[in-house]
Amino acid sequence: MKLHMGSAIIDFQTLRVPRALLIVPCYNEASRISPEQFHAFVSAGNYICFADDGSKDGTSDLLRKYFEGHPLVTVFRSETNLGKAGIIRAAALDLLKKGMPKEIEWVGFWDADLATPLGEVELFLRFQRDFAPQAQAIFGSRVLRLGAEIERSVLRHYLGRAFATLAALMLKVRSYDSQCGAKLFHRSILEKIFQEEFISRWIFDLEILLRIGEKQVVEFPVNQWHDVPGSKVKIFKEIFRVLLDMKKIRDRYC
Repeated sequence: MKLHMGSAIIDFQTLRVPRALLIVPCYNEASRISPEQFHAFVSAGNYICFADDGSKDGTSDLLRKYFEGHPLVTVFRSETNLGKAGIIRAAALDLLKKGMPKEIEWVGFWDADLATPLGEVELFLRFQRDFAPQAQAIFGSRVLRLGAEIERSVLRHYLGRAFATLAALMLKVRSYDSQCGAKLFHRSILEKIFQEEFISRWIFDLEILLRIGEKQVVEFPVNQWHDVPGSKVKIFKEIFRVLLDMKKIRDRYC
């Protein structure tokens, strides 16, 4: 349908927001998953693949209770814990192997705690359509600014800035916030991203960025992000592993 407004023609087909499929990694997330919010997301015609990374709490039971049989929801389960990188990659490869509905144009991953609300998905896609149509990937970015609700501890903020600075120095990566757990990719580049194993279990986002190439990526400053208690990543415990992983990433990609 087209609407003529003076000399301008608005084509409503081009204004539509495409459908997305989100891979949601889950490891012992029974207390943090909100079935109501995920149901609202799929009610809008989007898809979800919960990727259960060998949970031991009650995550599997919760997913069966609320989502079993839903036509737009699938559950991929690993019997062993693969880490965030491993479970997302395994779920993505399983989706590629089995095939996805043709109407799905974008596939991404989203943290199960919904620190980034699901409503941001539509904003991601509108931003890409209107301001970066060449981009094949959209990375969420937690930019503290007026008009946004970014609730993050001071410590996490400055650790994030230190990480971004280190990534810039070691890997020549210009991303402001490569570690935000909200990302979307055009389905045409999924195999390029996930075919090869990742070096790191936790900072694999940098590998994704290097595999795609910065010219194909746009960062979207999320409007809301809330630090949800219960993160599985222990920053100070993992810091030396992160540094080692970054060196390995540099050796492979740079």
